[in-house]
Amino acid sequence: MRIAPISTGNIYTSPSFARGSAARLTLTQPRRDAFLKSEKEVQMPQDFGRRKFTIRDYNRLRGAQIRKILEGQPDAAEAAAKNVAMGIGLKKILDGKYGKDNYIFVSLGRSPAQIARVLEFSGVEVKYIPASNLNYPHCYGNSEIADYFNFVLSKQGLTKEKAAENFEKSGKKVVVCDYTQEGISLRKAEKVMHRAGYKSKFTDFISLNEELKNGPPELNQNQAVEKYIKVLGTLGGHEHKKFGGVSHAKMISYDERYDRCYDNLEELGYLVTNYVPGETASFYGLIVMHMLKKCGLLRENRANREAL
Repeated sequence: MRIAPISTGNIYTSPSFARGSAARLTLTQPRRDAFLKSEKEVQMPQDFGRRKFTIRDYNRLRGAQIRKILEGQPDAAEAAAKNVAMGIGLKKILDGKYGKDNYIFVSLGRSPAQIARVLEFSGVEVKYIPASNLNYPHCYGNSEIADYFNFVLSKQGLTKEKAAENFEKSGKKVVVCDYTQEGISLRKAEKVMHRAGYKSKFTDFISLNEELKNGPPELNQNQAVEKYIKVLGTLGGHEHKKFGGVSHAKMISYDERYDRCYDNLEELGYLVTNYVPGETASFYGLIVMHMLKKCGLLRENRANREAL
């Protein structure tokens, strides 16, 4: 089910809530006969897909390289159009709630990662926690799970001390976000974060779908929010990883026979330390940057240079 209509000629997303009449985003696709002048001109960087690409990398791309990406990645372009529309709206909601640049958005697991990339490239400070299988409540007293959260966030430049300092200076909050159905994983993450030293006074835990549902009516033109949430809830893990770049991170295995919990933290630590986004996720990120630039909303935040 499509949220933002895509045609072979243009990609559109038009939340009037985002920028008024300037919200209309049009990326014109090149004609095939007016496409690439030379293979050398459109050669992508050799490490493309093996590391995270940044706004600096995007700014170094030539026009023909960008056109090649738009021409060759229709699925990534469609996903980007949907998430840019919702992401611009979500940023306005959070800016109104916490103040512009006065919150750190933490994407929990795979589901919010696609929209988190939109926030990241819009200038919001964003961190990512690969964390899945938060399904066993009695397993989360394990201090090693909290150590993993601490490790992941600290590696991205957000220690518990830094979070506390930010709050004392300006009231800046750490906002942990997940796509929820019953909210079980988000509640587990809250307990783990507090155990890791990220105290309740400077952390908030929000449901992505609930924030969007409770946003201004303008954001939900033509039931755009309901359609987006429905698609998000039905996407498989592979789809989330493919575009968002965050892998399935199974934190806990539970053996019912012996009522024992087993963690996979060593494997997850290696995954984070040797983070590889994947080529499609790199394409998706660059298309998001391009769409935001067309809207005049592309902004680099230096605090994101260490983000996954």
